[in-house]
Amino acid sequence: MARAGLTDIDTVTHAESWPGRSPGARLYEVNVSQLQPALLDAGLGVAQFGLFRRLMHDPRFVALSYPFVSTRGRRPIPTARHAATAPLY
Repeated sequence: MARAGLTDIDTVTHAESWPGRSPGARLYEVNVSQLQPALLDAGLGVAQFGLFRRLMHDPRFVALSYPFVSTRGRRPIPTARHAATAPLY
């Protein structure tokens, strides 16, 4: 963003708590199910999947959500001297 000429670059991260049985916990469960073959190939045990599923259904368990990261920047206002040559992005 800086190489593109933006200034005042700022990043904000947001995350939530997702208790077991919540839509977020269900999302984690579905994502892990989709990755199960690769995770098994990487050495994760079948019993660990069962434990994970139990946690995703236990309202006493709370997981951190996926982080949402947003970055913004400003394009400087061209001065009269540079207006003719300033690129329009």
